[in-house]
Amino acid sequence: MANAYPFPAFHFRVDFLFSSAPVEGRFARVRGLKAELRYQSFPESGQSNAPRQLLTGVDYGDLVLERGFIDSDAIFQWFQKCIDDMAVVTVPVTVALLNDKHQVVFSWMCENAYPLSWALGDFDAMSPNRYLLETLVLRYQSCKLVPQT
Repeated sequence: MANAYPFPAFHFRVDFLFSSAPVEGRFARVRGLKAELRYQSFPESGQSNAPRQLLTGVDYGDLVLERGFIDSDAIFQWFQKCIDDMAVVTVPVTVALLNDKHQVVFSWMCENAYPLSWALGDFDAMSPNRYLLETLVLRYQSCKLVPQT
């Protein structure tokens, strides 16, 4: 039976599928799961008011991941390896929406993801109850909904 209510956005998981071993990212916020179709307009003979639209490609958004800063881990080491080797190292990344039993309801696979930037939030002595945040921005080649069994 289909879910009659919208899914909550707060219960999700981000996994980096490194060849050595998958790593759960433990992110607090995810943005950028996006696909936008590109079209080109061509005038059609005899139809001056209705040009034909031809699909020319797909653009994907940048995946923006935010979490509380933790000790250096496999995700940061991946970013550091790209810097040290001056090479693009891609990895599949999944973003999964979970239900109240922590089971995957929907999952999106971002293929050939690679890091664009990493940033730490502000160090602020005037906000003692806030955590230090880190933000990781990834670019990916394609994004597909993964069928759930």
